[in-house]
Amino acid sequence: MHGGLDNITLSEGACPRSSFNCSFDYPTPLCEGWTQRTSDPIHPEFVNSTENQYLQVPDHTGNGGTFATIHKRFLNIGQLVSPKIFLNESSIYCLDFWYYINGSNRVGLEVFDHHYLTYVDGNNLKWFRSVAPTWQHGLIEIGKNESS
Repeated sequence: MHGGLDNITLSEGACPRSSFNCSFDYPTPLCEGWTQRTSDPIHPEFVNSTENQYLQVPDHTGNGGTFATIHKRFLNIGQLVSPKIFLNESSIYCLDFWYYINGSNRVGLEVFDHHYLTYVDGNNLKWFRSVAPTWQHGLIEIGKNESS
């Protein structure tokens, strides 16, 4: 299984206005404040589709951009963690991103609302998608009082 993730934005109000942009482009592929969980057995690679010949999927823009990709092995999990984002409790926000997932039907992309820096247990699953062999546009509304 392998999948990709790119152009993550979060904005206040209805989609698609953006207030920050994490595109994974060079020279700093991991966006400012984002981290990889060091305890995870696998970590994302940041690849440019025009420079990496083994990829079967170009970047979603068609312009040869860079994106995060994970090559999953049996029962392994890789996580990207955003910096702490303070949201206005009375507002609705939109998380906007692009993704693809190649592999068996036992793989997927999950987005969690982490109120505390803990593992998946105790956090709210906001969104889940399984196999999508071509780039898909993901939009998740984060409602009032759901994030901190």
